[in-house]
Amino acid sequence: MGALLVHDWLADAVSQAVVDEASVSQLREEVRRVSTGRLDATTTEQLVTAASELGMNQLVHAGGGRAAVLPIERAGVVGVEVIAADAGPGIQAPTAALRGEVGAHTKGLGAGLSAVLRLCQEVDFDVRQGEGTCVWARSYASALPRSEVAILGRPHPHERVSGDHAAFARLGDRLVLAVIDGLGHGPAARDASDRAARLVRQDARLAPAELLRRCDEALRPTRGAAMSVFELDLGAAAPSAVHAGAGNVAAHLYQGRVATRFGSVARVIGGRPHSTPLREERATLEPSHVVVLFSDGVSTRLDLAAETKLRLQPPLLIADRLMEHYGQHTDDALILVARHG
Repeated sequence: MGALLVHDWLADAVSQAVVDEASVSQLREEVRRVSTGRLDATTTEQLVTAASELGMNQLVHAGGGRAAVLPIERAGVVGVEVIAADAGPGIQAPTAALRGEVGAHTKGLGAGLSAVLRLCQEVDFDVRQGEGTCVWARSYASALPRSEVAILGRPHPHERVSGDHAAFARLGDRLVLAVIDGLGHGPAARDASDRAARLVRQDARLAPAELLRRCDEALRPTRGAAMSVFELDLGAAAPSAVHAGAGNVAAHLYQGRVATRFGSVARVIGGRPHSTPLREERATLEPSHVVVLFSDGVSTRLDLAAETKLRLQPPLLIADRLMEHYGQHTDDALILVARHG
């Protein structure tokens, strides 16, 4: 499953294998090449250092991986993104890693993921315990409001792979998020959630309810899934969010001390044809907000409304704290956190 995740994470990007220190050096040079004419010298070298940290992390903790360097643009501002994906064991202690509290004894530049966070303007994470890790590190030619996503998932204690899955897609100023809970757990549940996650990446331009309808058709040969799709339009004059959900996957939006909990219709995506229509709910977004989507392996008691300081932390740290406090060890569990501003 880890190799399939790496393939999905990198999508159609031209990538290179990271197998030794020579390939990490090649990665550094590729960052310099792509950054030419897009980033100033200081920003370029900061991204070069971050890419080197990511490559060395792959060598030390995952036995290698793959990396890609891409030109990007958001809100009319050009930038460069480094994607580092591996099929290793996943980051076992995310909070400690982000704080630079682990790995000091290993070979590398010394600061690891904490340096990546400091050197780059935005960093997304997808961490699957036992399956792999992907990091998207971005720098831009000028400052933008920070927009970051983190996914943290772990399988049922008696399974090698999780039936819970997630995906996200960035389309200019639109951010599409999805969490999928394949019914049951293990490989059969993952087959259903894998199909849905690929469709989310492929058809992310569709409205959330239409995307659920497309998944409903595609998952008919599987055991089906519960699913939540959340779209954020961050570039509009009045930024907004649209949500559509089916089954027992939760979606929360936190703004100030206000929490909005979105509903889901009682049906299975991919189940028998259902008369209950899929519906969309809308909300206006404030300049700073946090979105949390999670599967039923996480307690519905989850609540960040009063955790104003925690919500200022990187999304992966938020997800790790929530998993520690609300994750249940009797099922697969997955949390997606998106933070803007």
